[in-house]
Amino acid sequence: SQEIIVTATRQEQVLRRVPLSVTAYSQEALDQKGVRSVDDVARLTPGVSLDRQARYNGSQSNITIRGIRSTSGVATTGIYIDDTPVQARQGTSQAATNPYPRLFDLERVEVLRGPQGTLFGAGSVGGAVRFITPSPNLTGGIDIYARGELGFTDGGAPSYEMGLALGSPLVEDKVGLRVSGYYRRDGGYVDRVDYSGNMVDKNANREEAVVLRAAMALRPTETLTLTPSFLYQRTKTADASAYVEAISNPDRHDFRQNNPLGQPGSDRFLLPALKAEWEIGSVTLISNTSYLDRKVLNNYDTTTLDIASAARVYGPPPAALQGLADRAVANFFTKQFTQEVRLQNNDPDARLNWVLGGFYQRARSHDVFMVDGQNLLQMVNYGRATSVPPLAPCATVAQCFFGVSLYQGQYSLFLDTDQIDKQLAAFAQVDFKITPKLKLTAGARYADLKFDYANFRAGTTIVSPGVSTTSKQGSHPFTPKFGVSWQADPDNLFYGNVAKGFRIGGVANPVGQRCAADATAIGFDPNSPRNISSDTVWSYEVGMKNRLFGGKLNVDASAYKIDWKNIQTILTLPSCQVPTTVNLGDAVSKGFDLAVTASPYQGLSLGASVAYNDSHYTTTSDSSIPGRPIRRSGEPLGGPPWSLYFNGEYEFEVGDARPYLRGDLAYTSHDDTPLDLSSPIVNPDIPRTPAVTVLNLRVGTRVKGADISLFALNALNAQPEIARYEDAPAANYFRGVTLRPRTVGITATFRN
Repeated sequence: SQEIIVTATRQEQVLRRVPLSVTAYSQEALDQKGVRSVDDVARLTPGVSLDRQARYNGSQSNITIRGIRSTSGVATTGIYIDDTPVQARQGTSQAATNPYPRLFDLERVEVLRGPQGTLFGAGSVGGAVRFITPSPNLTGGIDIYARGELGFTDGGAPSYEMGLALGSPLVEDKVGLRVSGYYRRDGGYVDRVDYSGNMVDKNANREEAVVLRAAMALRPTETLTLTPSFLYQRTKTADASAYVEAISNPDRHDFRQNNPLGQPGSDRFLLPALKAEWEIGSVTLISNTSYLDRKVLNNYDTTTLDIASAARVYGPPPAALQGLADRAVANFFTKQFTQEVRLQNNDPDARLNWVLGGFYQRARSHDVFMVDGQNLLQMVNYGRATSVPPLAPCATVAQCFFGVSLYQGQYSLFLDTDQIDKQLAAFAQVDFKITPKLKLTAGARYADLKFDYANFRAGTTIVSPGVSTTSKQGSHPFTPKFGVSWQADPDNLFYGNVAKGFRIGGVANPVGQRCAADATAIGFDPNSPRNISSDTVWSYEVGMKNRLFGGKLNVDASAYKIDWKNIQTILTLPSCQVPTTVNLGDAVSKGFDLAVTASPYQGLSLGASVAYNDSHYTTTSDSSIPGRPIRRSGEPLGGPPWSLYFNGEYEFEVGDARPYLRGDLAYTSHDDTPLDLSSPIVNPDIPRTPAVTVLNLRVGTRVKGADISLFALNALNAQPEIARYEDAPAANYFRGVTLRPRTVGITATFRN
């Protein structure tokens, strides 16, 4: 099979010669596996998982690599589109999550496991996921890539996609152009009904995405190449994918929710970029300049949450309150300028190989979160009338909330947060071959990081008519890396690495007076913002890459230990269901990754991977309640202990055609560690993530660049509840999230 070339070390190298734990997928491999989203990439990559939330509209997600994850602060996994980091700072917004590009017109996807702080900077403490786009051709003919798909989901609406990419030289060896367009619509499978069960919006959780990209390569001289590019992506969701357990029947693939309001959302980003490469003798100077402009708008139905907190009534609203509907709106805007310059030698196989670089980034995010409270007085008075003994009604909202009225006469909570992250860094990495087979690596990054925070908050939730807070933080992290590798022969590589990772801290917004009980138990003031300190990791890794029996068997294995200090962690306070961030002690993550591919004879290809991870806290974080710590030593960090992936494909020839059969099976295990019910932040009704098994099947034929196939995704129709949520502890009214039910259909691709 064709060798995959990667740039995980910022230089082009054959994947099996890179002394790092890296998994890479070409666009052709992604198509063969039916990969359409980052969720699919995580499912088939050893040591990687992706979680989606059940609360609000389920738009937030989080990637775990080798047990390292956090939904607060700077992301623990770096997300790159080419050389631009696009990961979002999380924890202060209900709309902030990473902007993952749709998987069309990509050259490859690279997943780097372990801290990448030297070459990729702060925020890559767990690893990095890189989406590499194709460069325009300067020579040759027209390059065509097209894909279309139609699928039918059990109990849901049809899904379909169409995409076309064209590339061609405009002036031979001087000017090249590549353009692409892609549209996908995922049909919904969760119905929205009213409280009586009448249909309001069938298959409400539909989603559509549009992606447009253009890139031009200009070579004014033999040694200078300029590549301006522009990427546009817009995703729209009509409603949440969370279903209400009490009115759904997963065994019959009947998923329903009864929110009185739809929960639409949109995520649009623009990414213009300019890459310049100037060959200067034996070295190359590379400049990458980009500007990310992102706008996220999410709507949430908070009706039952507001009734639970104001009236202390859980589950479907009583008849007297069923005409009420409350909405929260989250607007999240990001504008980010990034500039990186690298000078590196041209021959990665030279005895002395080096990369020098400088990096600057200014990222501003502005978040406005507004919770409608115009029904608050009616909800509160219902709770007072039905309490035992009954209480007299309040004449105004202020009477029940310590003299505080709705902000602007409308909002029970209004948060306006502005954050600016600045990074200025210098980095270097040097590889030196002591002998032709033995190589030492040393690298380091020194950064000047600054974080500015400004917040205005008001409303009855925090019992304040309005208060502003500002904060500034700064850090100067030094993140070194050391490695040794032994290329025993052209087919066998052994390596070891030690690396440090770093995340700058942030600020936790106040959670409000209705969270006072939770805040008191944990030990902080619910009405004041709090500074969150930076955290660090040290990673120790050994690995090997072996090509055996003339390439018929390939092995990629690694083992690691990661020490994580002063973890920035987000907690959802159980009584009021408001997330907040704290520094919560130290942890360790240990495990291994193993991937094997085999081609025992012509036409048959087999693959298997297994990853094991044991990640848990190593310190106990006490609360203000004796005998009830927030987190005990030994508490898992949250990822699956085991992840397995198997695939097989058999292809044979019939004339000019090459029919094939293919199967892909992914499995992640359940962590059976008992819940610590003594912790004040643990809800006994929210279990750990269950085991998940996904089987995909495909049969098709390839003829002269075309590939037409029939598929069954989630062929076993597995419906595990991968996330669960309730408005308050012991409410016994749950919302859940599951996999898309079995989807069958047809895919057609063409590439020349």
